[in-house]
Amino acid sequence: METMQTRVNERRPLVTRRETWRYAIATFSMLGMLVAPQVAAAQYGPALSISQDNVNLFGSSGGIPITYGWQFRTNIDITVDKLGFYNGYNYPPRLFEPHDVGIYDSAGNLIVSATIPAGANAELFHNFWYVSITPTLLSANHVYTAAAYLPSPKQDSLFYAQVWNSQYSNPVSFNSAIAWLQGVHDLGAAGLRFPTSACCGSSGIIGFFGPSFNIRQPNSPPVITNLSGPTSPVELNYAAYISANFTDANTYDTHTCTLSWGDGVTTPGEVTEPTASSAGECHAIYFYGAAGVYPVGITVADNQGASASATFQYIVVYDPAGGFVTGSGWINSPAGAYVPNATLTGKATFGFISKYERGATTPAGQTEFDFNITNLNFRSNVYEWLVVSGPKAQYKGTGTINGTGDYGFLLTATDGVLPGGGGVDRFRIKIWDKVTDSLVYDNVGGSDDINSTNPQVISGGSIVIHTR
Repeated sequence: METMQTRVNERRPLVTRRETWRYAIATFSMLGMLVAPQVAAAQYGPALSISQDNVNLFGSSGGIPITYGWQFRTNIDITVDKLGFYNGYNYPPRLFEPHDVGIYDSAGNLIVSATIPAGANAELFHNFWYVSITPTLLSANHVYTAAAYLPSPKQDSLFYAQVWNSQYSNPVSFNSAIAWLQGVHDLGAAGLRFPTSACCGSSGIIGFFGPSFNIRQPNSPPVITNLSGPTSPVELNYAAYISANFTDANTYDTHTCTLSWGDGVTTPGEVTEPTASSAGECHAIYFYGAAGVYPVGITVADNQGASASATFQYIVVYDPAGGFVTGSGWINSPAGAYVPNATLTGKATFGFISKYERGATTPAGQTEFDFNITNLNFRSNVYEWLVVSGPKAQYKGTGTINGTGDYGFLLTATDGVLPGGGGVDRFRIKIWDKVTDSLVYDNVGGSDDINSTNPQVISGGSIVIHTR
C-alpha cells in the first residue's frame, strides 16, 4: 500500500467559472455492485453509502479537469482518520490515475488532504479506496466540504446520483454524525481547490459524490485496571518488579508507559498491547540505590496524547546491613488522633526498638504505645520491614490492643541530632484494624511516605538512630 501524503494546509484561490462543458452521460445500473456500509449506532464508519435499489448513477467521460464533491454540516464533534475516493464502475476494482482528496472549512481553508494512489494500492472498503491520515477533528455544527480532483474524468468517471423513482428519496445516505447540504464543483482548473458552484438543479438530482472519509471512534484515554508490585520488602541491590494492566476502548491505539520510581528517577516500561480477550500490560524492573519507602507512579499514554496514571504504594527497600532505631518517651496526643473519640487529648507514652539481626530478612524488636486516658494499650507482635534513611526510620508490623485483635501499625521516627534531623526528635504512630481496615489512632495524619510525613515533636524522652 502506497504511503499516504498529507499536505501542508493552505488557502487556495477561489475560482468560479461558467460551465462550458457538456456531460457525455452514460447511465449505469449499480444494483448488486455496492454493499451499503453498516454504520454503527455510535456513528463510526464511512461518511456516506449508496442504496442499491433507488438510484441511477451518471458518469462523465468528458476530459476537462474538475474538483467536485459535497458540502456537509457536522451534527457532533467527529474525528476523520481516512480519506477516500469512489471506485465507480471500474472492474476489476482499481483507479486509473491518482486523485487528491481533501476537506475544507467554510472559509475555503484546506484542513487536511491526501493522495489516493492509482491502481489497487489503497484500502478498498465498500467500493471506496481509502488512505489513512493523521486523525483530524471536525467540530460540531460547522460546515465543511469534501472535495476530490479528477485530472481527466475520461479515466475515472465523476458521478452524481439521481432518484430512480419519485417515491424514493435520499439515494445517497449519510452517516448520522453529519448532514448533507449540496453537491459542489469547480470546473476546468488544475489541482485540488475549494469548490463552490452548486451542482445539479434538476429535480431528483442529489449532486456530485466521489470523495469520502471515515469517521473514527473519538479517542478515550486508557484505563489502568490493576497494579502489581512487591508485597514484601525488597532487599537493597535486588530487583523491584512492578506492572500495571490497562484497557483502551480505542482498539487502533498504540501505547507507551513510564514509571517514576519515587527517588527522582523516571524510566520507560515495556508494553504489551491489549487485545480483544486480554488487557494490556506495562512492566519494568528497577534497582534502588538506597533503603527507603517509595511510591511508584505509572503513566500509560496512547499515541493520540491521552493518558492514565496510578500510584503503587509502596515499594519498601531495606538494607539489612544498615542502622537500627530505638526510642522512648511521650507525646501530647492531639485532638483527632484517637478516632473512636476525637475530642480526647493527653499524655501518651511510647517505647520501641527495631533492628535487623544478622542474616535476617525481617526486623526484630518490640513496640509499646499507651494512651492511658482511653485505656488504649498497643503491643507489637510481628515486624514486617524496617527502613532507615538518614535521620528518619520507619517500620511496619502487627500487634494487639489490650491483648486482643489484629491491628496493623506504621511507626515513623526522626533523630533530631543527625544531619537533616532538625534538632528535635519526632514520633508518629498509625494504628488500624486489619479486619475492618478502619483507623484507630494516628497522631499526625496525612501521607505515610517516609519522605513526606512530618512526625510530631516529642514532649519528653529521646529517639536514636544507630549506625553500624
